[in-house]
Amino acid sequence: MRAIRTTLQLYSTDEGGRRLPLLAARPFGCPLYFKDIEALAAYGWDCRIFVNLIGRDIYPGETIKDVEIAFLSADIVLPYLKTGTEFLLWEAGYIGRGIITQIP
Repeated sequence: MRAIRTTLQLYSTDEGGRRLPLLAARPFGCPLYFKDIEALAAYGWDCRIFVNLIGRDIYPGETIKDVEIAFLSADIVLPYLKTGTEFLLWEAGYIGRGIITQIP
């Protein structure tokens, strides 16, 4: 599975983010939204955030660099992406945002 590298910021609980961290025990799955890419903006794209590769939990309000994310529909999503593309994470509301720093 091809993974992009990102800088990821989880919103704090006060900003509407999660109450609990993303656990390092396994990848975290959620929809990811690209509001500035017309061809992708209508849907949330299922992704896996490889928290397990970081080796520790990611807490609300925290910003982490070099986070790998893979898409279940990579063949559709990846052709539209470029370094600097911004995105939003969804879990019953927006829980964070990020920016793509590297595409393999």
